[in-house]
Amino acid sequence: MVSNRLNRVHNYDELYLLGCHEVKYYKSIAVLEDAARKIIEENYTTQNQPPCVRIQLSQNRGVTLCYSDYTAKVEKTPLLAEITSKTTYQCSFSFGLENVSFCGHPFRSDKYFGFIVRKSTDSNRFCCIVTVSKTSTKPISRNIASMFRRMQEEIIERISIPEEEYLDD
Repeated sequence: MVSNRLNRVHNYDELYLLGCHEVKYYKSIAVLEDAARKIIEENYTTQNQPPCVRIQLSQNRGVTLCYSDYTAKVEKTPLLAEITSKTTYQCSFSFGLENVSFCGHPFRSDKYFGFIVRKSTDSNRFCCIVTVSKTSTKPISRNIASMFRRMQEEIIERISIPEEEYLDD
């Protein structure tokens, strides 16, 4: 039986979506950093403000991106403009844990967080999604890591064969 603690949804606000980029490989910090570099080079100048996003983590749903309909004012540092408490989130994209193949902090900076997802369960195409925050994104990494550990424990529990089955033969 799954406890309420495992079903808890973790919300992470004050993030900006830098973008998405298709990648050839499903795993590696080098792949994540290369994609982040390309996203930043292609999409952002000092005049552009990336959309505000919320990342929701749930053992049942995986990783969900919720986009904000709030447009922050461009300040001296547009990537880190202030987010007000009136920010509302609407548009969502969910990625099941089984489709998340890698996550980490590009450029060895806690302010960046990115992850690589399989575009669909039966596909060999992968996409890298990169966000930036004005604070540390380490809590996101820790929660995703614990979700993967729980998922691994559940899989092992499901596939393990009880000893009684061997003793009956």
